[in-house]
Amino acid sequence: MLDLKNISREFTAQFILCVLIALSAPQTNLWPLFVFLVWVPFRNAFPDTTVHTTSSLAKVFLNGDFSCAGCSIGQVLVDILVQFIGAILGGWVAFIILEDNSSAPKLAEGADEGRAFVIIAVIVAFWAILNTSLKGEGFERNASAAFLWIGTVFAIQELVPGAVGNISTDIGRIIAAKIKGDGSNATEAFNFDGTWIFIIAPLVGIICAKLYLVLEGALDKLNCCDGEKGNSGGNPHQVPQHDGSSMPMAGGMASPQFGGHHQGGQFNQPHFG
Repeated sequence: MLDLKNISREFTAQFILCVLIALSAPQTNLWPLFVFLVWVPFRNAFPDTTVHTTSSLAKVFLNGDFSCAGCSIGQVLVDILVQFIGAILGGWVAFIILEDNSSAPKLAEGADEGRAFVIIAVIVAFWAILNTSLKGEGFERNASAAFLWIGTVFAIQELVPGAVGNISTDIGRIIAAKIKGDGSNATEAFNFDGTWIFIIAPLVGIICAKLYLVLEGALDKLNCCDGEKGNSGGNPHQVPQHDGSSMPMAGGMASPQFGGHHQGGQFNQPHFG
């Protein structure tokens, strides 16, 4: 059954996110600092709300678990749909209020599409790996996540100003800017050249993050197996076995009266903890 309350939160969060970006970006180059610090209390209040599509995909794809609460395929698809709708409407409303859509994501003038693609993919992969591995709960984890977002968003502004590296927010605001228009040639206004970067690059970044985590898991298993093999050859400190005829009783060695027992011609020491 779909979680309607969480669906409404996903829509509202994406709507507000796009409005905040549109309002703050024209005023200061520090807008990522303001926008993503807002999400610390938001995520504390609604920890199950992923806010945007890249985070939703990373949550499911990197964890590899659709069975958790709110992680069914249907729920994820509906969340992504409402995230896109919220981003488009939020961006459109903000652009109309401001009468300015210049803060919408775009490729910087003279920038190479291939270079932008690689940089966004690497940044998203870096974010996904760290965000998946964040420890703690509540404020501690959400503050770390906020500063991670702030850092990664700042990192891509030179090449793709206005972008944040997540699919629904970037694509939704691009579509909203096209709908709002700028009063010039309509054909030029609806030119979506270069938009593919904001879709494909984050997806490639998530795939790269998944490959890294799979490799890390394989190395953990390899280390574990190596440790077992090292122990299988025998423990040099293993307590020698006796036939019971001449059991040493020196020092502090336990005797049968203090937890040990004599069975089958062998003496077994008790195990503690």
